Amino acid sequence: MLKNYLFSVISQNGTHELELKALEDRWERIVGLLGSESFPEFLRVFWNSRNRLVRKSDLFKTIRKQITSREEAFKLVRDLDECAALYADEHKIEARQRQLADIATAVWRVELGE
Repeated sequence: MLKNYLFSVISQNGTHELELKALEDRWERIVGLLGSESFPEFLRVFWNSRNRLVRKSDLFKTIRKQITSREEAFKLVRDLDECAALYADEHKIEARQRQLADIATAVWRVELGE
C-alpha cells in the first residue's frame, strides 16, 4: 500500500523514467534488507522516531496525510533506505545475542548434568 501511494505521488508531475527506476531500486534494497515481514515494524519504529507517535493501525493514514508532495515522498524513501541497514544490523545483533545466550544456557546445563 505505502509503495503504491508513494509512487503515485511521485508520478503526478511527469516523473522521468530514471527517477522511477532509482526509487524502485531503493525500495527493493529496503525490502531486501528487512524482508517484507519486518518492513511494517521498521516503518512504525522509523516514523515514530521522527514524528508524533502513531499506532500501527493509523500509520498508513498518517503518512498519507503528511507525505503529499514529490519531494516529501522522495525524502521519505531516501531516509528509509538510509535507516534500513542500521535497523537490519541491530536485529541481526539481537538475534546473534539470543543464539549466544541459548548456547551458554546449553553449556551450563551440560556442566550441571541436566
